[in-house]
Amino acid sequence: MNQAPSIGAGRDPAAAAVRAWLTDVLRPRLCAVTGAPGTGKSHLTAWAALADAGPVRAVHAMISARGMTSHTLAWALAEQLSVAGGSPEAVVAGIAADRRPATVVVAELDESGPSCDGSAAPAIITGLLDPLLEFQHVRLLVEGRAEFLSAFTVPAEVVHLDDPELTDRAAFSAWLRGAPHAEALFPNVGMAELTVSAGASEDVPERWLDRVPPDAVPALQVLASAYGLIDGALWTRLTAALTGDAERARASVGLAAPLVTRVDDSFQIGLRPLREAILGKRTPELHAQIEHTIGRALYEQVPKDASGTPQWAGATPYVTTHLLRHAAVTGVAERLVADAGQLVHTDPRTATAVLESLDDPVVWPVWRAVGPGLLTTPGPAERAALLRLSALLRADAPLADRFAAHASTAWEPGWFNVRGEGWTGPVSALAHRDDALLVAAADGTLHTLDAATGTPIGRITGGTPEIWGLLWFADGTVLHLDAHRTVRASAVTKSESRADRISGLLNQTVDNGSGQVGASTVRDTLKTWQGLTAVGTAGPGHLVAGDTSGQVHVWEATAPEQALVQQLHEGPVTAVTGVHGRSGRLSLISGGADGTVRLWTVGEPPVDEPLIRRNTGVTAATFAPLPSGPVAVVAWTDGHMRIWDLLTGDERVMNLGLTVNALALTPEGLLAIAGPHGTATLRLHRPTEPDRP
Repeated sequence: MNQAPSIGAGRDPAAAAVRAWLTDVLRPRLCAVTGAPGTGKSHLTAWAALADAGPVRAVHAMISARGMTSHTLAWALAEQLSVAGGSPEAVVAGIAADRRPATVVVAELDESGPSCDGSAAPAIITGLLDPLLEFQHVRLLVEGRAEFLSAFTVPAEVVHLDDPELTDRAAFSAWLRGAPHAEALFPNVGMAELTVSAGASEDVPERWLDRVPPDAVPALQVLASAYGLIDGALWTRLTAALTGDAERARASVGLAAPLVTRVDDSFQIGLRPLREAILGKRTPELHAQIEHTIGRALYEQVPKDASGTPQWAGATPYVTTHLLRHAAVTGVAERLVADAGQLVHTDPRTATAVLESLDDPVVWPVWRAVGPGLLTTPGPAERAALLRLSALLRADAPLADRFAAHASTAWEPGWFNVRGEGWTGPVSALAHRDDALLVAAADGTLHTLDAATGTPIGRITGGTPEIWGLLWFADGTVLHLDAHRTVRASAVTKSESRADRISGLLNQTVDNGSGQVGASTVRDTLKTWQGLTAVGTAGPGHLVAGDTSGQVHVWEATAPEQALVQQLHEGPVTAVTGVHGRSGRLSLISGGADGTVRLWTVGEPPVDEPLIRRNTGVTAATFAPLPSGPVAVVAWTDGHMRIWDLLTGDERVMNLGLTVNALALTPEGLLAIAGPHGTATLRLHRPTEPDRP
């Protein structure tokens, strides 16, 4: 690691202890940074991660657990480590299977939960963090008060900031600039700083409050209940709700403003012990009264139309980020989460925490199913479209309709083949031909579905399980790779029995749009190539394949001996497809285990740089000539998808929160997405058009 700047306040010994743990993999896999309130735990942890700026990073993910629950933290961790999201158990399994070193910093665990009070810490530890420490490649640096870290069951290296040896006393004194009564608070940097204004070295928060002008107290009560920075105008309005007098509120804010932390035009009480001291002085009755008043006042800040319907798009950032937390405290969150507009405009981390705590039987399962995608989807319209999709996947049409009113117009759900009557089961591969979609179920069954409606057409059962990659010919012949990447043959034809189809395979001929070729010829050709990892089609008459070395092969079906080969990836090719453009040129899109996506116009040198490089492998790719021009779609192991308009260069980023094993795009713009859920389709009206607000 490079030399890091000083952390200040005499904390260099503590910083050195943390850095020593980060750089020594032989130390315990858990490091706990703890100490009394105000000792600077969060500051030290953030500094350690942000100072890790060398060419080889020691920290691979950093997450503040503030306000989070186990699902939220699991999804955020999956996103940073580029593994598939899901339940905490699924994320643990994904990180366990991904053997890359993972050193994770989790800060503010003692402020987890919907109310930012540490209530979710036990569940986060027992369901996510403790299980991760069973794996040798995972190391955790966790910060919080000691009582919130007690659920860990593994040995830890503890950096306890109450230990005087972890603070340089001379530097601490110099930092205080000669405030002798503050020296008594050594080594607590936060309390020492506060005691300068409190004028005492004992019971510092209480003594500080004793010196506050009484007229400033209402404004401080508002900030003590706040979950983040509040701008001055909102602060004044909420204080007016408490006092019932706008003039008194302005005066209170004016007196309180110099006493608190200011960031641009927003304010907060920066020291947590001070917030807790203010809250601690409330009686239960007064606490309930203040919280209800603030919550009601925040809701009143939301613009309403003539009928009184909230217009959430016009709400302020604090309201969209934190109103639901205030509602949870006052017991009215159930009413708010019934409003689809509120849910899609709320910060998804806040909504997840509150929905998980409520365990709402209708909304929570729908939200949870696509939660990883919600966390990374930036706009309300996209989140609404995603939630509409999730509701339809669960056959909840009324809930889907509630989200539809707020949803993006760039795409909309099509048909689905998911759990229920007629479900194919989990899907490992797809192929599209004419007006039909070929679906390879995980058990080896091949299904043909009507591409426009999803209606079943035919199937063949008892085939090869774990099919990867499909070549589907005009007469129903199918060549595919099995789990061992061996080329095998099947067929899907309604008019013949399974036995008849299998017995006739080797004698059939296949019309690929460029002449007749025996199925056995194609299969025998593929068998001569070593280490095949992906196969696909590239428009009429051309087939493509990829191998373990990173090479892509393309050939005319009638002339496999004339295959063109190009090195495009470092390591196995995991997806490859192609299409003929309007000019007649053949273009290929390929993805690899190296996380790159490459574009190659056959007959020309490939583009030097990948279209994109991500920190996880590609799982699927599809390519089709839409009316607007050629469009490619690629998916990675973490569910991230990109849609490229290759004519304009525009791209669209999507994460549906689903595991994507296979993709197929029709010329009409119907995108089929297959995986453990089955098959879902989206209609891409204009794939790269920005969402409406």
